[in-house]
Amino acid sequence: MNLFLHEMKMYWKSLLFWSIGIVAMVGGGMGKFTALYGATDSSITGVLDKLPKAFLAMFGMANLEVTSLSGFYGMLHFYLVIMGAVYAIILGAGILAKEERDKTAEFLMVKPVTRSWVLGQKLLAGIIYVLAFVIIDYIVSVLFIAKIAPNENISAELGLMFGSMTLLMLAFYCFSFGLSGLMKDNRRASMIMISMMGISYIGAVMMDLFEGSGWARPFILFKYFPNDLLIKNMELEPLYLGLSLLWIGVGLAMAFIRFPRRDLHI
Repeated sequence: MNLFLHEMKMYWKSLLFWSIGIVAMVGGGMGKFTALYGATDSSITGVLDKLPKAFLAMFGMANLEVTSLSGFYGMLHFYLVIMGAVYAIILGAGILAKEERDKTAEFLMVKPVTRSWVLGQKLLAGIIYVLAFVIIDYIVSVLFIAKIAPNENISAELGLMFGSMTLLMLAFYCFSFGLSGLMKDNRRASMIMISMMGISYIGAVMMDLFEGSGWARPFILFKYFPNDLLIKNMELEPLYLGLSLLWIGVGLAMAFIRFPRRDLHI
């Protein structure tokens, strides 16, 4: 059986469950926006202004005008990006590690194909699933926004948010994929990447709490494309676009250089 098609068949159920989570997240979140939509009562903003800065930072609300549609969705999108990062990490580490975990590596590697070919097939299948996650998220978001705020048009903001989400998910996916190919015990790759993601989240919160912490931004993936700057500047900053591509390139290099040379656990 074609390896690419096999991998595509292996993960559709997982994507289905994640899609249900997306619908629940977007539907529940946008449902809460109905209480704010069109509200002119200054007491709402007054309450938000009184909330501790740490609370706002933890929940992705720092520097966002959550009484506006773009600001509120930007806050919600912060959680969707975290969901996407977890999905990408699990997919990137698992799609390669499962052969050794399930003791099928020997069966696969004795076939007249190179390890680089195997890597390419698995990589491509995973990328398609990452893109499918983003597309499903986008469609669900557009549908809920159109239902709740039909007269609003934030298509440009959505395009930037989902463009940045694609880059970040590919960065997490490819680096996780590369780490799985690099490590002797590649089953630990997902744990390491989840820890790195947690550190990135904490770093993003800390940056929102403390002024003068901009120097740390290049090291914190969740701060490459913060929603408040996307809404304000309406662009993907070239520096962080390049750094995202660098993460992707390093991940692919780790996989395609190391994996063909290392011993497999069979």
